[in-house]
Amino acid sequence: MVETTLRGHARYLGAREVRPRNHSNRGRSTNTPTHLQTLRDVAFWPHFFSGLSEQESTRQEALQAVISDNNKAKAVEKFAVVVFKVSLILITIMNTVHNILNTNFSNLPLEDKLKIKELGRYH
Repeated sequence: MVETTLRGHARYLGAREVRPRNHSNRGRSTNTPTHLQTLRDVAFWPHFFSGLSEQESTRQEALQAVISDNNKAKAVEKFAVVVFKVSLILITIMNTVHNILNTNFSNLPLEDKLKIKELGRYH
């Protein structure tokens, strides 16, 4: 997810794709995308980041902005995983409680069933 975010930034900013220097892909399609020089290319476009003005921004500040975007994406991803796990645990607990409450006590004798029914009715 984070790599996709960086590639999206780079493609939006017109980053060029870097092709391998060796000719190991002879006979194959040359249209296959390879590594994008994301951080290096994005650093030349500091005006893309809203917190920085064109006059005062430097390459280092732009790199820091990309890194903070990266960290935010990682934090959001971790938060989503935690929320998903917690929801699964809550669903499991609710299902267990539901099953316990809806047990019909079918293996009990009739007088015990009647007692349970009376307890439930007048509770």
